[in-house]
Amino acid sequence: MRVKNILAYCTTILLVLAVGCGIFNRPRTENGYYVSHYYACGPEAVATALEQFRKYKKRVSRVEISQDIQDSGNTWRLLASIINKRGVQITCPNEIVDVCRKYGFAVIPIERFDILDPSKDVALVLVRKGISDWHWLCFPADSFITDFYGDDTIVSTIYLLKPIK
Repeated sequence: MRVKNILAYCTTILLVLAVGCGIFNRPRTENGYYVSHYYACGPEAVATALEQFRKYKKRVSRVEISQDIQDSGNTWRLLASIINKRGVQITCPNEIVDVCRKYGFAVIPIERFDILDPSKDVALVLVRKGISDWHWLCFPADSFITDFYGDDTIVSTIYLLKPIK
């Protein structure tokens, strides 16, 4: 019996080390939505982009945008939160595209940041540093995009937004 207890204890320790503390420290939810996603960079960048167009009389809040994003599904956010509860803050590129289309914008992927014109273009830009640090920003509102992570900044994805008429 004692060997079984030791084996169970060791297995539990290895499981916690493998999946992280997120299994015990769950992210907070409210009405089925991950609250920390409300304040994540994805919803914030989309809200900033919508403001750039001044299309909406009423500001669309990050909470509304986040809920629209989360309405498409949270399964992978749940899985990411097992490793680290901040995993629920991730917003994938396809979710950004879908929510922008929902708000009436065509989303045009472009390859080069330097072709954007701050006097007429609005874009959502995903930058990264290495493989673990990612951040959504809005052009031209965020002026520090190409050096967000200093010399380590890599512009990964650029979505030019155009209102659908």
